[in-house]
Amino acid sequence: MIMGTLLEFLRREELNRLVNILPDLIEATIRDGETAYAAVLNREPDIEPLRLTLTAPAQQQMAAVIDEWRNVRPIVEPFARGGGKLAPLPEDP
Repeated sequence: MIMGTLLEFLRREELNRLVNILPDLIEATIRDGETAYAAVLNREPDIEPLRLTLTAPAQQQMAAVIDEWRNVRPIVEPFARGGGKLAPLPEDP
């Protein structure tokens, strides 16, 4: 979800150069982390879930969830703990 939000923000800010390289950078970073974690547990790393999140359909789904959050957030925000704000959207100040 974080990656989807970040990619959506970069697209809307027209930072396409970063949009094009970000998935590979994030995948490599997560792969390294998963490999280290698997080594500690004496297991084989499983990065298939990561690969699925980087597919175009998954990115489109995350963008749709973010768009829907724009409608839902005002409804649920009054229930935030301590009057706090909920997850910001890319265009929030």
